[in-house]
Amino acid sequence: MVFRPTQTMGRDLPFLPMKFLPSCLALLPAFVIATAHAAAPDLATSVSALVRSQAHSPVNWETWNPDVLRRAQAANKPVYLFIGSWLNELSRATCQQSFVNAEAVTYINQHFTCIIVDREEHPEVAACARLYLQTMKQTDGWPAHLWLTPELQPYEGAGYLPPSEEWGRSGFPLVARQASDAWTSDPRSCRAHAAEAISMMSLHGPEALPNLSPAALTDKLAQAAAAWRESFDAAHGGFGTVPKSPEPELLRFLLHGSPADREAALASLRALLNGAVHDPLDGGFFSRSTDAAWRIPYLQKTLSDQARLALAFLDAAQTVNDPAFARAARGALDYALGRLALPTAVSPPPRMARWASLQATMSGRRRRLTPCSVPMPPPSNLPTGWNPPETCPPTRIWPVLIAGRTSCFAPRRRGMRRRKPNSPPPRTGCGPCAINDRHRHAMIAPPPAPTA
Repeated sequence: MVFRPTQTMGRDLPFLPMKFLPSCLALLPAFVIATAHAAAPDLATSVSALVRSQAHSPVNWETWNPDVLRRAQAANKPVYLFIGSWLNELSRATCQQSFVNAEAVTYINQHFTCIIVDREEHPEVAACARLYLQTMKQTDGWPAHLWLTPELQPYEGAGYLPPSEEWGRSGFPLVARQASDAWTSDPRSCRAHAAEAISMMSLHGPEALPNLSPAALTDKLAQAAAAWRESFDAAHGGFGTVPKSPEPELLRFLLHGSPADREAALASLRALLNGAVHDPLDGGFFSRSTDAAWRIPYLQKTLSDQARLALAFLDAAQTVNDPAFARAARGALDYALGRLALPTAVSPPPRMARWASLQATMSGRRRRLTPCSVPMPPPSNLPTGWNPPETCPPTRIWPVLIAGRTSCFAPRRRGMRRRKPNSPPPRTGCGPCAINDRHRHAMIAPPPAPTA
């Protein structure tokens, strides 16, 4: 995964179906003891960039492992659990601000067993924390602060906490002290509150699916597609309001629906292809857009997004005779292989030889020109009312500054040369195996039929 600093959207969520949450809540302590490593690994050698960043922190961090949890329970000591992600700006801000406060650090080291968790490394823990915040605190987003009983049941929690009360809300030192005082004064009440929270969270289990006939199921799916079409943005493509995500699985579903469903999906895929979410310099796709017209991307890319979008573009290439969709799929997978693969990644298995046939059907050179999508101050060489996405559909939209002025068309090579001296963006190689499996699935997907 690659991150470039920008505004935090607070919508990065772990991949865990809701139907598994009640089971995770009930079996979390046993799950940890049974499946975690026998001893806490050194923070400096962790696969998580977030955990490695705290290797020299004054906080006495422990990792999520059974030995630490047994010691906390034996000492009847509450647990402070911090769950974040290196890809989340507020998570990094918390590490750089709250966890360097000498007074706050001394206090939490004395009163809690401090555990740090990367949400990508432990999505099951992150999902439980998110459900607690949604159910008991009516809040959401990352990072998550949880205070647990020694039995690993949450009795207090919060989302992002500023380093002090000067920010206009309760700061991390104050909330940590309140959690400690509550446990010290009345641990029985804290345990009762935690049991109540677990009971309320367990109510969010999956509903039993009705036994529908094939005809009734088809009708239900048609109703779902119609409901999604109501949120379709006919002017810019995509669904819903900002921030807008590509929703690859939804697009794949609609591609196999009615003609109206298919046209909405194809329009959305063309908008993604021609918008700034499609990176014109490095290739690949950003995770979402912060505006309705796909012109201001959230500068973060993930391996999962590249694979999901590649599958959607491959489905579109098989649906209509448009080689641009096949090239987009190839570009997403090429970016993942060239920029997101770890240096220690193993070679693909022999069955991935089908990738060669996929490449053969997607030949064609990448365009060199990148038009500007932002309003340009006068004097401008753009005709009045000129719309780049409609006038030049194959190009991607990206603002480029050259020699102190805004240029309509800037060579991609020049943009790369201007950006080359910059340090590479932070990245993390931490992620569930399911993400890599999704990419492997995209690599061996049947290639689109060659076009005439």
